[in-house]
Amino acid sequence: MLPPLRGKNESGRLLAVLQGMVPQGPLDLQAAVYAFCNRPRRGVGLLISDLLTPDGTAEAVSALRRAGLQPAVIQILAPEEARPRLEGPLELVDCETGATITTAITGAALRAYGHRFAAWTANLETLCAAQQAALLRLATDQPLEQMLIAILRGRLVR
Repeated sequence: MLPPLRGKNESGRLLAVLQGMVPQGPLDLQAAVYAFCNRPRRGVGLLISDLLTPDGTAEAVSALRRAGLQPAVIQILAPEEARPRLEGPLELVDCETGATITTAITGAALRAYGHRFAAWTANLETLCAAQQAALLRLATDQPLEQMLIAILRGRLVR
């Protein structure tokens, strides 16, 4: 969790903190946002996540709004999460939990995944619009500096 940052002059500090972050496994998104909202705050509440969590996204964005913050969501995904390039029999390992599944990836499975992924992202856009939360999608293959510039310029999904 970042400390409160104010103004454009803090962008270097934000970049340094983001570069030093390391994935730490599964996150209870709702609990993390509630802990953040326990202190009086104002301004923008920035939620940065892949949002690949079974639940809690709607509640987290709503909690930011109820805390008097203007919610903004930055979703960071690997390109492979949007367009997987897998085929054949595979053992998949969840990088956050270590859980494994053995499966066979076919063209039909990839098409079904694509439809579910599109529905999931559309649902996220609807959720953010309903909460008047800005939404920005970034890819992990973008340099962090490009991501920060996109954030500061407000390249948002509306």
